[in-house]
Amino acid sequence: MKKQYRGTIVACYLSSIAMSLCVSLAPMLFVIFSDSFSLSMEMLGRLVLVNFVTQLCADILSIKFVPKVGYRAALVFAHVMITLGLILFGILPMIMQDPYLGLVLSTITYSFGLGVVEANTSSVIDSIPSEAKASDMSLMHSIFCWGQVASIILFTIALKLLGDSRWYLLVFASAVIAAINIVLY
Repeated sequence: MKKQYRGTIVACYLSSIAMSLCVSLAPMLFVIFSDSFSLSMEMLGRLVLVNFVTQLCADILSIKFVPKVGYRAALVFAHVMITLGLILFGILPMIMQDPYLGLVLSTITYSFGLGVVEANTSSVIDSIPSEAKASDMSLMHSIFCWGQVASIILFTIALKLLGDSRWYLLVFASAVIAAINIVLY
């Protein structure tokens, strides 16, 4: 029976990778943003706060809207928000008069999607008929941790190879992961 749910389980695992990429991405670019857009460390630190508060609000709102629309629709919507937010994260700071406002708006967009994902993927894994629920759940949560380690290593190498001025390519590459999950869900 578990084989028919394999795609859903993989999508949940990929959601953990998308979450780890998004959580690691902005802090990895803080020095570049400080240099390129003349942003203070306080402003950049507030991006982490915006991310956290937005995810928390999305968690709370998920309690109301997910039972009405269903897990699949909510998770597809969440990955659309993550993809859109990451694309905006790579574009808005460079085209807006206030780059910080572009970073904040795009962070709110992808963080809302992250909150919906965070609040619901565990429930999806838990609802799949399986004798290995505990291991599936543990693997999903460990993938988040391994995703953070991998993203930090890969982002660091990519920035060295591409140069700091092409940081937006990392953002767009991260958006591809979320976009794939739109299809998987």
